Amino acid sequence: MTMGWRPAEIGDEHVERLPRVLAGDLDRLATRLEVDLEQLLAAAHLLVMSVLTGQRELLVDIGAHGTVRSVDVSATDWAGFVRALAGPADTRPASEAGGYTTVSSTRPDMAMPDGALVAVDGDCQTLRFRLGDWSQAPELSRLVGYHLAALRALVAAPEAPLKGTCLLSDDETAVLVHDCDALAVDPPGLRVHELIAEQARRTPDAVAVRLGPTASSYRELDENANRIANALLAAGLRDEDVVGVVTERTPGWAAALLGVFKAGGAYLPVDPGYPAQRAETMLTGAGARFVVVAADAADHLRSVPVVAAGGVEVLVTDEVLAGEAPCHDPGVAVGAEQMAYLYFTSGSTGLPKGAMCEHLGMSNHVLAKIDVLGIGPGDVVVQNAPLCFDISLWQLVAALTVGASVELVAQNDVLDIGRFTAVLAAANATVLQVVPAYLDLLLTYGEERPGEWPDSVRVVSVTGEAIGKPLVARWFARHPDVPLVNAYGATEASDDTTHAVLTGVPAHRTVPVGTPIRNVGVYVVDENLTLVPPGAPGEIVFSGIAVGRGYVNDPVRTGEVFTEDPYRPGRRLYRTGDFGRWLPDGDLEFLGRRDEQVKVRGMRVELGEVEAEVAKVAGVETATVVTRDTAGGKALVAFYTTGTALTPDALAAALRANVPEHLVPSACHVVDALPLTENGKVDKRELADRAEELAAAVVPAHGPSSDVERYLARLWSEVLGVPMERIGMDSNFFDIGGDSLAAVRLVVKLRRTVSLTTVLRYPRLGEQAANLPEDALLTAN
Repeated sequence: MTMGWRPAEIGDEHVERLPRVLAGDLDRLATRLEVDLEQLLAAAHLLVMSVLTGQRELLVDIGAHGTVRSVDVSATDWAGFVRALAGPADTRPASEAGGYTTVSSTRPDMAMPDGALVAVDGDCQTLRFRLGDWSQAPELSRLVGYHLAALRALVAAPEAPLKGTCLLSDDETAVLVHDCDALAVDPPGLRVHELIAEQARRTPDAVAVRLGPTASSYRELDENANRIANALLAAGLRDEDVVGVVTERTPGWAAALLGVFKAGGAYLPVDPGYPAQRAETMLTGAGARFVVVAADAADHLRSVPVVAAGGVEVLVTDEVLAGEAPCHDPGVAVGAEQMAYLYFTSGSTGLPKGAMCEHLGMSNHVLAKIDVLGIGPGDVVVQNAPLCFDISLWQLVAALTVGASVELVAQNDVLDIGRFTAVLAAANATVLQVVPAYLDLLLTYGEERPGEWPDSVRVVSVTGEAIGKPLVARWFARHPDVPLVNAYGATEASDDTTHAVLTGVPAHRTVPVGTPIRNVGVYVVDENLTLVPPGAPGEIVFSGIAVGRGYVNDPVRTGEVFTEDPYRPGRRLYRTGDFGRWLPDGDLEFLGRRDEQVKVRGMRVELGEVEAEVAKVAGVETATVVTRDTAGGKALVAFYTTGTALTPDALAAALRANVPEHLVPSACHVVDALPLTENGKVDKRELADRAEELAAAVVPAHGPSSDVERYLARLWSEVLGVPMERIGMDSNFFDIGGDSLAAVRLVVKLRRTVSLTTVLRYPRLGEQAANLPEDALLTAN
């Protein structure tokens, strides 16, 4: 796929004669509005520049007099905007501004002003465009077309709003609507669990899933899934009843997941390590009627209020599999548009959102993964993602639909890079997907122990957060023949919806996220869902069978981001809240978020949810949460006021009892009052600056003194991005920005002379130093 455009070059010029009818309309409109042609031209030009740059506030020199003014391109209508441009404004010398544009109808022969992005000169007959230092400009023929479209919109309806004005030609619209959905194929005819059952009949004795020395054949997995399905049906499960599955990464989990599908239920993963209150929120929020739980998690589950009160039916997998439930297929007809699963993601209102997806979208995504990654019968696909992360789903079922096997990796092995690498080698793993932060750890470990990385791995995919070009370069420096697949998508749209298959470091300024998968449309739009030109930034939205139903029992938040596709009536559309743009070669570039959602350890986090959880803690009066950058990525920082003696440590402890670890701020600060902006809102910019200042101002009472202590402090500094002078003997690794991945990184730097368990058990520097083996310093060096 190609967008059919190329960037312009500095110094390009283009002269366009205005159509006679348009020229006459502009002359009459200028007379009616009592403005000059210059203001009409400036209004159209500023709208075009706003769309192409994604900026509402622009600097412009109208009349090319050498002074610029700041203009807010968010007026309600064209006529009001034009009149505002004709009025007085604060100006400053162009020599003091950078990145401005000029518009003139009286000085067409003026030289290109220094610092200008583009100059537009014109009268009622012609327009001349000259390009300055604007690296992201489209070719000038397109730029001219966008100006003509804006001028036509202006004269056709001067009272109409600027927002939503489409600048595209019919040909460009066709490319952006149809070519970005070109991989239309027949939708899957069978559900994923049906494909796996067929595979079990073809290769019953082949290994389906393995966890260390324990393996399940396709026959065993299929029969166990049937037992669980029949047990659920016997307990009264109906189509689309939500079934919570509480288990670690085991063959029993695989059987439970497939059993829920076979029975016609909707799968809801609940991490057995989640606090009881979090599990309660998920089960009650989803309206779960059943829970399938592993025996070793059953006691914890009983502490969940809805379970203790008998509000859900509980089935223990070990008991079901050892009991008398029939092992034959239950024969339930599961429709393509039936709900398959729910995954909870962070929510800005303080409550997590349960995204519902259907079997058709899941099957389409799984088959796309098989195509993109080339998964076949000889492959071993690694299942290493947390079960509450939707990556875990395809990591299990994609391999099983084609006769490959799945290597389940215990969480303790995932958190130990050396053991994880050893598991990959022992399993002859071929396909792996990780978040970029974890890939960084794997590369660091591999660079220090080049002989341990398994040659069997033939493709690696990254997802969950943006990957930088330096990390891609490191990958190909070590593994030039192993493709790196950059995947991008959303839980609400059945997981990954675009892939970029990289065989080297991309030439673009960032790493693109690629092109859409089969049967999925991807658009880049403005806030009114109007398509923006290729190369212009806008919101990324998904359309087609991948888009889920919305959020369970939450019509308000569903209505905010789920709607009908205006370009393909009858199809669902999901607004991601991500910004992106189309590159000339047809790849999609991810540009970041437009709201308060961030990625912490690869997990989506809404700052509003963390703020709401902080506010729930007894003693907190007001609270807000900001982020700061650390060596390990984004870190959450909470500021709160209290009328009691609630300490930051007590607040953090209260949060850990109720929310997953990735939602607990790395630092909490008591303030007398939260700072406000002029309009009365919490000044998060000031708090973000204060978070950095507070992080830098910490001076420990007792610094490291021995060689081992100083060496360990230096490693902490490298891993956490914290100056050594802020690290003392009583410093807590996790209180100054550490998390589980940072702990793994520390263990790698210590060349595994200590275990991850030691780091977790002894988080203070003095304790860690005391528990290092005597030869740790010598070994590490």
